[in-house]
Amino acid sequence: MRPHMLKNVLLVGGNACFPAFGERVYTDLRSLCPEICEVNVTAPDNPITYAWHGGVMAFQDPEMNKLIVTKKQYEENGTTYCLEKFDS
Repeated sequence: MRPHMLKNVLLVGGNACFPAFGERVYTDLRSLCPEICEVNVTAPDNPITYAWHGGVMAFQDPEMNKLIVTKKQYEENGTTYCLEKFDS
């Protein structure tokens, strides 16, 4: 799984706006990985709000309800509910 994640590193938040931050992250990751692993680090045009917009899009998707546990569900059913929902 890690090699797949290394191909898709997305920098978001204010730190992604620092000069040469992406290059630094790439260099640091590259030094920790075998040569056969592909490393790709990118940043969106507006990294500060990108995660927020992604969250908005995710929660507008009707399928999202299958991927979340509400506070009420957790309070009524506890961790067992989470294990049943996500570990099957």
